[in-house]
Amino acid sequence: QAFVNVADTALDHVSSILTDIHSNVIEAANDTLTADQREALQQEVDAAIESINRLGQTTFSGKAVFGDSLTLLVGHEPYQTATLDLPAVDDSLGGASGILADLRSGGSASLTSGNLESAADILNEAQSQVLAARAEAAAFERYTLDSSQRLLKDTQIQISSALSNVRDTDIALESSNLVREMILADSSLVAAKLILHARRSVLELL
Repeated sequence: QAFVNVADTALDHVSSILTDIHSNVIEAANDTLTADQREALQQEVDAAIESINRLGQTTFSGKAVFGDSLTLLVGHEPYQTATLDLPAVDDSLGGASGILADLRSGGSASLTSGNLESAADILNEAQSQVLAARAEAAAFERYTLDSSQRLLKDTQIQISSALSNVRDTDIALESSNLVREMILADSSLVAAKLILHARRSVLELL
């Protein structure tokens, strides 16, 4: 479950970065901007895309979070597994309109290319991919991980209850044996007293 939380947190950051890039695209569409101002915005976009690439390389305990399949044991048997597939998170995000790499400096949809409509379309497609990945991760957590955890917890409760019953049975048996031994001990003492009393009576008669 921690793995899914790491993935969701990273995807949330990517979504925020895409929103920031989109703001730069809108600002770059302003005709009053100078070439230097537009270039400054482009540099911000380059840095933002690079940040997305770094987030996409996130690993959890040596396991890649994105662009790889995560197989988890969700039952008691080795074959009871579930797999989560998350897309690669890098500058290849996008769709039919292009990919994030096209928004980099010199790209076909860079802020200085004049092709800002394509840039906006690419960002929308990339955002849709990120939202879909978050939805998939959330569904996996809710319907697979949570369900399996509830099952394992119920099983643990049942096992604990069974062990408790066994312990209670053992205690009852031990108590029964103790009472039996006490009764036998008391009976032996009473028998000894009776024998002693009988001997005294015989002696008195003699």
